[in-house]
Amino acid sequence: MTDTRLKFNWRLIGVSALTLTLAACNSSTDRSIGATNQLVGGSAGVCSSAFQGSCEDWDAYWDQRVADHPELADVTVALAASEPVELSEQKIDTLLADSAWDADPDFRDGAEIILNHLRDELLADGDAIYDDWQDFRNAFIAVTDADTTEDLPDGVDGDAVWFDSSSAQYATFEGLRKADERLNYTVTSAKAADVQHMVDNLPADTLDDDQKALTDVIDDIVDNAETRNQDELIAAISAASLDGEVLADGDDLWNTMDLNDWYDILLYITSESEDPGSNPPAPFRVDQDNIDAIEAANWFNEEEGEGTVLVLQHMLDENDGDPLVYDERDDFRDAFSAVLLNDGFDNGGQLWNSLPAVVRYKTLELLIDPLTDFERAREFASLSDSTNQDSVAIYESFVELARKTGDTDTPRVLVMTSSGANSYAAADYYVDLFNLAGADAEWLPLDRAYRQARDSSSCDWLGAQHASLASAAHLDLLFPDYFDAHKTACENGLADMIAEADGIFINGGDQVRTFDALVTYDESGQRVESDELKRILERHAEGDLVIGGTSAGAAVQGGGKLNDGDTQTIPMIRQGSPHNLLVNGYTDNTAQFDGGMGVFRWGVTDTHFSERARETRLIQMVQQAEVRFGFGVDETTALDTVKETVNGEPRVTMTVVGAGGVYIVDVAGAQTIVDAPLDIRDVTTHYLQEGDRFIWHPDSESYDIEFAGNTSNIDNIWWPGSNNSKAVTNDDILYQTNYRDTAIEMLTSGAIEAVSTSYEDDPTYKVTLRVNAQTNAAEGSDRVRYSHVLVDVAPQ
Repeated sequence: MTDTRLKFNWRLIGVSALTLTLAACNSSTDRSIGATNQLVGGSAGVCSSAFQGSCEDWDAYWDQRVADHPELADVTVALAASEPVELSEQKIDTLLADSAWDADPDFRDGAEIILNHLRDELLADGDAIYDDWQDFRNAFIAVTDADTTEDLPDGVDGDAVWFDSSSAQYATFEGLRKADERLNYTVTSAKAADVQHMVDNLPADTLDDDQKALTDVIDDIVDNAETRNQDELIAAISAASLDGEVLADGDDLWNTMDLNDWYDILLYITSESEDPGSNPPAPFRVDQDNIDAIEAANWFNEEEGEGTVLVLQHMLDENDGDPLVYDERDDFRDAFSAVLLNDGFDNGGQLWNSLPAVVRYKTLELLIDPLTDFERAREFASLSDSTNQDSVAIYESFVELARKTGDTDTPRVLVMTSSGANSYAAADYYVDLFNLAGADAEWLPLDRAYRQARDSSSCDWLGAQHASLASAAHLDLLFPDYFDAHKTACENGLADMIAEADGIFINGGDQVRTFDALVTYDESGQRVESDELKRILERHAEGDLVIGGTSAGAAVQGGGKLNDGDTQTIPMIRQGSPHNLLVNGYTDNTAQFDGGMGVFRWGVTDTHFSERARETRLIQMVQQAEVRFGFGVDETTALDTVKETVNGEPRVTMTVVGAGGVYIVDVAGAQTIVDAPLDIRDVTTHYLQEGDRFIWHPDSESYDIEFAGNTSNIDNIWWPGSNNSKAVTNDDILYQTNYRDTAIEMLTSGAIEAVSTSYEDDPTYKVTLRVNAQTNAAEGSDRVRYSHVLVDVAPQ
């Protein structure tokens, strides 16, 4: 067999021809296969019953499938359904009370302003309800500071909150969905006793004494005849009257306090010793001495003085008594306004929102009525009827990798849907499509809820844990088959399933969710890899298990070290916009610096790549982490990676599959001028397409790039004496597909460089792409690929 790929090691100076290597594949080749991975860049959807927009003709396909498999005739099929969103005050209050927002007060304030703005708009025309989740999503993302009557925090709008919030914060939006009318609650004395038993048996530090009033509230709404839906039940809980009162409200004090008193407070806490005039300047210092002085002062309004002392004392106590210094007046105002101190709760709504989410969902679980005459609808996929055959090829490629790994015609593939908030939601889809692709597929019940419940030996709380993480109640009733498998796994472990698998495929969503299912940290902050991850790593390293994933499922695979002697661990990207990351670098919020799973150790991975102009954010991470390579995978594209030994030589062969490409960053020859804001020169980059290969040779720490054999060389790129008068520019290089489009335009037009800038300023970034003596480019199937394009990234 002859391999007709073009192999590019360098461009000969002054010669436009390319070196051509023909590699013979025959029986004398000694080849052994080791660790194997597939990274899918995302958006690799195929036809399914719930997403028929990706189908040629679903009805005709399903009719034929039922004819071939008569047992499907009586199955309830899951179809696309509208998901109404209700912006009631109670739902918004519950969302904002979630502790997930504590890490980002500006995002919480922004979400509150945006949600109330949307609610007011809806109420002007009728009910505060969106007919479908997609309508709500689009409306939320579109809100800017110009739309709202109250100013949004700096840098915060609907787009920022929706796309840059953490997975835990994003999950809280699920609670806005309108109550499922199939789920109802009749609060009986027996159920109230179950709640009492639950509260009595919680660990001592789970609830404070005031929160234990939950049992009194439930007793108050016992009615053995009245049946309520979830919204009505929570409204009844919220209406319960309790004896608590507000002791101090920082926001109310800031906005209503007598101006003379407020001026005196600022004088006491300002660091200036002289009289600062009518507007006390920053910095402001909160320490015990000035709190004591404020308490001893003469107040125009004594009640306000007492409240102010309580707020300031709380701020100091929360900081373990260490002084607090605020360099900006607005920073002090925000911290002061955020304090709300209660002596108990005034009503059941305050109590309900203060409860840990898992306790709220456990309470709902104890109060629910049986779900009668319910049959779960199942989602089915189709490969043959899919309009996107590039996506089909990706999944068939994974099954082929698993087939070779397991040396079997029907490989055992486990589907891990841990990247989704509700890990049950996508299980049908992936199990069915992998079965259709030739595997024996099964759902792997390994997610965050499994991790928390199993590690704490509390499998009886598994349903509540899962509901709290998904912000959706009663998933155990709505997906009874998956819940049963989930609970069985929690009780018995997953060692046998992992031991028998030939492949594990991880879905898209948020890579942090999958990371949290596999890795925990002990009290000293040390990383602890779960037994499941350890077994996955062992089998993968032995070449017995292929790991694949799409989007988040690809990103989470990174980690480890490129070379055995390296000291740098390859990190996992969490989130972040290109411009912000270039200016400020990655932090613990935007990156997992100790890596993900560690099964793909050849470089940093990134997904949804060219479509979101993530080239510079990948360069930033590779440079900051001091690793050599980065691999950015486009949507509907996969990078199949095989560690192998050929005639005694170890190598890693990466092959591109699908509609897009894979962008590769190599900083071995780059020069960093300044770390932050990043200024870096001479970064080597490559962009490979369908059938192209990147081959890494660990022993020599070198690589080859092979373009697919059906490509033709682009001859008008640089060589000595070439016409370099052509110019390519772009003034929005950090968005959409502008970076990829600019690079391809440069190579196909004969220009020797493309000079582009960011739309954002402060600072404006300049990105320069340059061809050189090693640059090669080729076309095939209307796709352009290239190697050895140099990139400079610098603030202007």
